[in-house]
Amino acid sequence: MARGLQCHLPERASAADQTQEIDMKARMKFGVMLLSVLASGALAMSQQSFANAQDETSAGGDEAGGDEAAVDEAVVDEGVDGSLFLRPPRAKLADLAGSWAISVGGNTGCGLSTLYVTVDLDASGSGSARIISSSTGCPPGDDPAEPFQILSLNPDGSGTAGLSCGPACGWVFTIQVPRSNNNVFTLVDIQDPDNVLVGTAARKW
Repeated sequence: MARGLQCHLPERASAADQTQEIDMKARMKFGVMLLSVLASGALAMSQQSFANAQDETSAGGDEAGGDEAAVDEAVVDEGVDGSLFLRPPRAKLADLAGSWAISVGGNTGCGLSTLYVTVDLDASGSGSARIISSSTGCPPGDDPAEPFQILSLNPDGSGTAGLSCGPACGWVFTIQVPRSNNNVFTLVDIQDPDNVLVGTAARKW
């Protein structure tokens, strides 16, 4: 007599197991919905906070009066990660006031040269600089007082600065102040013949 094929059916989950599984899925779905609501609320609060800050800044600018207040008004910008932050819409000369250390190197009338310049800038971008220098063609130098001046500063942070090194001696640098960071700026001399200098200025503590 031929034997019939035996079929083994999977055991059916008990009612309690089914109820637990449904409850778990409901909890997960609720958790996802809750996270979505919280994220949306946080984004809305963040945007509202920035909007309020803008309104307050605009109100302060109106009280100060004139076009200058409008220029100085803070604006909301978006970072590379999508986050929002406040930044001034333009670089201002007064923001560079303070003590600076400037390191510059390259080629000058003394050959290959390095310069370490310290200067205290006032709100107009002017100060008396001490220049300590080393080069391949001149003796080591330590000039205690030479004029340094931010000659121009554009809204995008670019500009020019001049540094004297004595009678009939000096450099004009093209500078760049990074956006949202007035603690550093770069310098490069691309205007003076036979002078190839590049460096960085860092605000001192």
